[in-house]
Amino acid sequence: MVYMTADISPEGMMAAYDALGWTPSGKVAVKLSTGEPPASNYLDPNLIRDVVQKVEGTIVECNTAYGGSRANTAMHYQVAKDHGFTDIANVVILDENGSVSLPVTGGSRLTENFVGAHFPEYDSYLVLSHFKGHAMAGFGGAIKNISIGLGSSEGKCWIHSAGTSRTSPWGGEQDPFLESMAEAGKSVVEALDGNIVYVNVMNRLSVDCDCNGNPRRTGSARHRHPGLFRPGGFGPSLHRPCVCPEGRGRGFFGGAHRVPQRPAHPGTRCGHRPGQPGIPAGESGWLRSSAGRRSTFGYYFDVQLRQIFPYWVLGMVLGSAISVFAKDAIHNSLRSLGERRLGVFGIVVASAMGIASPLCMYGTIPIAASFSRSGMRDDWLASFMMSSILLNPQLILYSAALGTAALAVRIVSCFFCGSLAGLLVRVFYRERSFFNFTGFEEPKSRDTDPNLLLRFLKNLGRNIKATGLYFLFGIILSALFQRYVPQELMTSLFGGNEAFGVLMAATIGVPLYACGGGTIPLLQAWLLDGMSMGSAAAFMITGPATKITNLGAVKIVLGVKRFLLYLAFVMAFSLACGLAVNGVV
Repeated sequence: MVYMTADISPEGMMAAYDALGWTPSGKVAVKLSTGEPPASNYLDPNLIRDVVQKVEGTIVECNTAYGGSRANTAMHYQVAKDHGFTDIANVVILDENGSVSLPVTGGSRLTENFVGAHFPEYDSYLVLSHFKGHAMAGFGGAIKNISIGLGSSEGKCWIHSAGTSRTSPWGGEQDPFLESMAEAGKSVVEALDGNIVYVNVMNRLSVDCDCNGNPRRTGSARHRHPGLFRPGGFGPSLHRPCVCPEGRGRGFFGGAHRVPQRPAHPGTRCGHRPGQPGIPAGESGWLRSSAGRRSTFGYYFDVQLRQIFPYWVLGMVLGSAISVFAKDAIHNSLRSLGERRLGVFGIVVASAMGIASPLCMYGTIPIAASFSRSGMRDDWLASFMMSSILLNPQLILYSAALGTAALAVRIVSCFFCGSLAGLLVRVFYRERSFFNFTGFEEPKSRDTDPNLLLRFLKNLGRNIKATGLYFLFGIILSALFQRYVPQELMTSLFGGNEAFGVLMAATIGVPLYACGGGTIPLLQAWLLDGMSMGSAAAFMITGPATKITNLGAVKIVLGVKRFLLYLAFVMAFSLACGLAVNGVV
């Protein structure tokens, strides 16, 4: 049975919900779309507040698989806050901790469906959907909301590809996608054993999905209609009157628009008899758009700045603290290793110590020169220098803004890169000197103020001065990329063809990398827009290793021949690392 009302208001929503006679059990989740910035359509929190709070519901959503501002959990929470949903209820991103599998019974395309890992924690689901068009589905409502909408990032790729890929949503055919979407929705309803109801709201209709940050609007008021409400169960009957509310057999977009041109969900084609009563048309303000709150570029800049700025500040503080209070202890510990017979294990320790060192390349080389004069082996030095070039505690905190997976990949890949560099020097330069540190003296420390607090603050000021402009420039570039570079282009370059994407990322890391902190916003934007984790890993290796300001110093201590070997090693390792990461993540 379908309940319909012309009253799209908080009171109308509550009256329609009460008419359902539904009593949720246990923990209640309210599934809706949080809306893609900067100008997509989404249900106004003020419209749904009373219903959400009556069922004591938690608003739930899943991350996207196509990039945008909701592909990353931290940014998705920020969007939910910006759009007002956290003001009316708790919000949980169901796949912030990955996926769980639901069985698909009797499916022709899928045998399992991947939903957010938190999905089983809720006993009842209230599904609130803004009815609209969709590029592949023809239209989107409750079925799409519980299939694609409840699918984790992995699950969205799985449905779009009809069960052939968990990492890419691109390239699937439409009919298999539609069938997969229906089968995924069926698995959700069966998992909930009918503890689910649906609400469709027809207002501010567009041929574009709410996942489109700049949707088109339909042309006339007669295409904007009231809400439709359906009690528990699963099937297309809720969507039929949404597609053909006026009983004219043409669909709410009219004959020239998207729905009639796309195969629709089975059973949802217009089938009303001529003369059947239609629904009164009307205009309502109870759908919100983020357009007009700020410019598109300004929105992306603001979100990126708020997401990454705390990590940059923490990185500055940690880097200065280690530099002032722990740098000498770290370096003295490494010196003391030279007096021990650790063999190959010393390479591993040296690589870890290089990551812990707060120095940049120009600080690392003079320190390495002093280590060499004190008798430290070249293989240990190579390991220490390589990992120190790639990573430091400050950059580790910056990289936390990319998420735990990217942070783990960066730490592990840099550690192995340093260890492998030391091992290769040990094997091929056992009887020969690999470095020439002539002319490099250990620099005098600038942290000499007798007052520890002033010493720390001065070091912090130097760090901010050295990286602040790069950080701001990175935020601006990332906002420009998100605003003006199509997501499909980023995915095709760095995500779709994984080997090509890794090669491209490794290559652009050479000229583009200027400062570790400045590239974090760019990497975050690229990962959101579909860059594979392997491509990101390759960029995070070649970027700092071939940073223009570092290469001159590296060439001096290596000489031309060994400098070319260094470049070849960096490129080869970055490619192998990127491909390996794509094979695992």
